[in-house]
Amino acid sequence: MNNPFHNNPDIPQRRLIEVSSRIELPFSVYDAYDAYADLPRQPTWSSWLDSVVIKTDNPNESVWTMKFLGIRYSWTAVAVQNKRPHIIQWKSITGLQNFGTVRFYEKDDDNTSFMTMSMTFVAPRAVSLAFQKSKALAKYVEQKMITQSLEEFRNIVSHEVNSKQRNLTSVGEE
Repeated sequence: MNNPFHNNPDIPQRRLIEVSSRIELPFSVYDAYDAYADLPRQPTWSSWLDSVVIKTDNPNESVWTMKFLGIRYSWTAVAVQNKRPHIIQWKSITGLQNFGTVRFYEKDDDNTSFMTMSMTFVAPRAVSLAFQKSKALAKYVEQKMITQSLEEFRNIVSHEVNSKQRNLTSVGEE
């Protein structure tokens, strides 16, 4: 799915905030996808997220809550495309308008991978004005929110994968 906000006459393009990041992972695309697709775990590595709750009446929808610049935002998102182990894509259907894609790529060497994340937010007016006035704020969101979250994701999942491998090795040695 193409970004639904691009060339949309109902959305002022100046209110779009687009961020992206890429990170190498010391584990497989399967481990990466499985961990990232577990949406309620997202606040574990994304400090700016307060909660993610899967709707009981529709498991393809989730309710997200975040706090940014002292303001709490929430939205309901729907899964647009989930193809294990390579892509997770969503768009909001209520609340803070956003659209995003996470992709997982295999590397040629020994069970490692990398992931990319791109997100587009339709910023509330006050936030979009702050972004227009300060390129540093946009860089902050990209580096401190997105890249930092991906780094924390890598650290947490790497620890889990290594622990699982150690446990399997010790069971096999018995």
